[in-house]
Amino acid sequence: MRYPMHILVNDFAIRSFRETADKDYIAARMAYRARLIQPFLWSALHCLEKYIKGILVLNRVKAHKGHSVLPGIEKMKQSGKFELELSADTVEFIKKLEDCGAEYRYYEVSYNIQSSDIVLFDRAVWELRRYCQPLNYDTVDTHGTKVNSLTHELSRVHQAKAKREKGTCV
Repeated sequence: MRYPMHILVNDFAIRSFRETADKDYIAARMAYRARLIQPFLWSALHCLEKYIKGILVLNRVKAHKGHSVLPGIEKMKQSGKFELELSADTVEFIKKLEDCGAEYRYYEVSYNIQSSDIVLFDRAVWELRRYCQPLNYDTVDTHGTKVNSLTHELSRVHQAKAKREKGTCV
């Protein structure tokens, strides 16, 4: 039996983006622990970038090219499907990564991290990864009516965040 295309696309997005981002998350944390500043910044940026690309693909929004996160967040917003609820600290941390981690990855400038950056990185992963799953799909209710799940799935994501539930595991 052949799988429907939407299942194959979702599987591709999860394996290619979310699972790879999870590995970049682990690599970034290891680099931070070893005080390898530039590899931490680079792996952290790659991690968040891949979560965003996964979110875009899983929601059938054309992904952007390059090693940036904020344009992907903006693309999701412009799609009209939903907006990612991110804290101001997370957005500021992403800006810092994009300014330092992407543009100057070949040691053209001095790198600077704060002791709180690992916490900000963990929070950014926590806030983004929960959206990196199929959220916008149709089901059929007991009356045979097609029902879209997006509202229900977003409500579940937001309730888990409000309760400070992890909601996802790396």
